[in-house]
Amino acid sequence: MEGSAHVQTKLEDKGSSLSVVTKCVFEPELNLYRIVAHKGKVVSHYGVSFNPNIKVDKCGIISDNESTETFNYLFFEEALYLTQRGLLQVYDADGQLLTAKDLFKCFENNCSSQIIIEAYLSYMHLRGQGYIVFRHGLLTDSSYNVHELNTPGDDVETKKMAVKVRALKRKEASLRAASQPPQILNSEKEPKIAFDVFEPNSHFAKTKVSSPEFMVAVTNYNSPIDMSSLNILLRQKRGSNLRIAAVSESGTIVMLGLCDKEVVPIIQPITENV
Repeated sequence: MEGSAHVQTKLEDKGSSLSVVTKCVFEPELNLYRIVAHKGKVVSHYGVSFNPNIKVDKCGIISDNESTETFNYLFFEEALYLTQRGLLQVYDADGQLLTAKDLFKCFENNCSSQIIIEAYLSYMHLRGQGYIVFRHGLLTDSSYNVHELNTPGDDVETKKMAVKVRALKRKEASLRAASQPPQILNSEKEPKIAFDVFEPNSHFAKTKVSSPEFMVAVTNYNSPIDMSSLNILLRQKRGSNLRIAAVSESGTIVMLGLCDKEVVPIIQPITENV
């Protein structure tokens, strides 16, 4: 976080108008991009918010170093997508401005801390259609969306502790999502859903979501998916609709619906009259 503050100071020293465009700085220790300047409501349907100072010491005591300030962070795919659209400026930890081309180099370098190109193309495809898209499980995680942990009769200290617990849980959920970037199927890892997708909604609130409209897993168009992988995905969807985004080498996205319900045959079997 100190690095972000240093970069923000450098930008101000250079006479850069922080209000011209939304800006963020990459924080490698968190694998997230912290927003240091806002422009309108550009990032209202993107990223996560938490207090980076909240932590648990060796004795299990929750501490925030007397700082309750909450910061907004973006995931890699969000930072790249907004940069491509000209809505965001991204800076590295040294204060150097990064272009969309610079960010795309992460795909060439196979950065393990970031998502791979097929997952990003699927994300871009969904966002381009107006959907609100987040990493799977984040907004529906009770840790991120935990609300009241106290009752009206609690004393002041109990209420303060409840606020700290809530802040800690939100930070942990955010960092968990940052450390587990969406992958594609048929990789060496266990099959997992990549994204949760919500209908376009100008009043969308990240802390007040219901079930997503549908969930998306990503695969390479030319790679077969075995039944065991499909069964794992069906168990993960927990009642929501599931789609498979098949990405071709040219970047074309084909969305396939997947369900676990019995399909009624078009032609009913002929039964003999007794």
